Amino acid sequence: MRCKYLLVLCILVVSYGEAFSATSTLLHSFNATPDGAVPSGALVADAAGNLYGSSGGGAYGYGTVYELTPAAQGGWTHIVLYNFKGGADGSLPLGNLVFDKSGDLYGLTQEGGIHGCYYNAQDVGCGTLFKLTFAGGGWTESILYRFSPSEGGLQLSGSLVLDAAGNFYSTTNESTGLLGSIFQLSAASGQWADTIVHTFTGGSDGSYLNAPLLVDQAGNIYGTTLEGGPANHGLVFEFMPAGGNQWTETILYSFSGGSDGGAPRTGLTTDRSGNLYGGTAAGGTGCGGSGCGVIFKLTPGSNGQYSESVLYDFRNMSVAPNGLTLNAQGNIYGSTFAGGTCYQCGTVFELSSSGGVWKESRLWKFKGGTDGEFPSLIIVNAAGQVFGTSFAAGDAGNGTVFELAPGSGQDFIETTIYDFPYGTDGANPVTPLIADGAGNLYGTAGGGGSSDHGVVFQLVPQPDGSWKENI
Repeated sequence: MRCKYLLVLCILVVSYGEAFSATSTLLHSFNATPDGAVPSGALVADAAGNLYGSSGGGAYGYGTVYELTPAAQGGWTHIVLYNFKGGADGSLPLGNLVFDKSGDLYGLTQEGGIHGCYYNAQDVGCGTLFKLTFAGGGWTESILYRFSPSEGGLQLSGSLVLDAAGNFYSTTNESTGLLGSIFQLSAASGQWADTIVHTFTGGSDGSYLNAPLLVDQAGNIYGTTLEGGPANHGLVFEFMPAGGNQWTETILYSFSGGSDGGAPRTGLTTDRSGNLYGGTAAGGTGCGGSGCGVIFKLTPGSNGQYSESVLYDFRNMSVAPNGLTLNAQGNIYGSTFAGGTCYQCGTVFELSSSGGVWKESRLWKFKGGTDGEFPSLIIVNAAGQVFGTSFAAGDAGNGTVFELAPGSGQDFIETTIYDFPYGTDGANPVTPLIADGAGNLYGTAGGGGSSDHGVVFQLVPQPDGSWKENI
């Protein structure tokens, strides 16, 4: 099995001032087979509070998609929705899952599909775009698109976005001399087709995509590159459709690498006013002046130009946030791979504004034990509960799905709602979770399953407070 899920740009010592305390309770552990192992990526939630994601492992060992459903009396149920077989159906799900208006689930796999793409001299397949449809009491997978060997050399990087017109967007990593690209998958002619929106050259247009894209209602694409721009410290871009499969790029902001930040690490999130928020891995005034990353805000002006303001300077951050999310009150939540109780175990934090001053509160410091390690992207529901996956640790060492809930006073309580044991339930969860209207959670695992190629899983809450996993 091939593992390419975790990228750590730099590691420094982490030390925070602490504003929240927390306690941890273990509810479930992932077994690589059958329920999957090593969850990765953010969870996706539905209106009912269910969570969805992906992991490694599973019944065949090629990954899973799973759901976590909260029980009426507390606890969560883990359900594997699909086990990848490693062939034409795909292998090793990566990135996030997305829902359409009908409740169908979509995602990408890193391998499987059409032959002709090689890793370590082994034909592993070129990757797929898959769809999961619920009917007759179960989930059925169908493949919408199989990437060809010529496309497979682009190295899919995972995060998937669905626009209002039903088109999908994602990115590729650098390969064969290329510095990353953005592509669109659409079925306008009745068959799914792959269109390259832009291939980055490493100059003023940017280079090295490392974060999810953001697509607005008009079909404009927003994102960040780690490098490129006048100072080569990365930039924020927008691509506007110009008709005829043509796109126009506008650079919204170029980082100097100084107090404004550098090497934007996260995807962008937006508020109702059209402001953009993100995080960088470098720059700022922390870490003794050398800079260890910032949280920034880009505000659109009347002339179409964006102005940047730094909301928060990380003082002792080992890596930038993995991603950011906003709640209804405008507070910013994120996670980090490093920091925490065991130096490199990771943290979850909140930024809140009072009187124009942003304050950082650490909601949880991972210990690298049963509570998990290396948290990925997180989601926050209306009740203030935070959900996410950890790539490693847990009871079986294969990753967890966790919940952080407000406790008494300023305390947050961490609960491991599922622990991957590396079996048919999957292993190494690799995508953000998503949730349906009933509160079930869905995701994918990159390993585990009956063939050790991953599973799609569902976690369903049970009346006794536990969670049941369905493959």
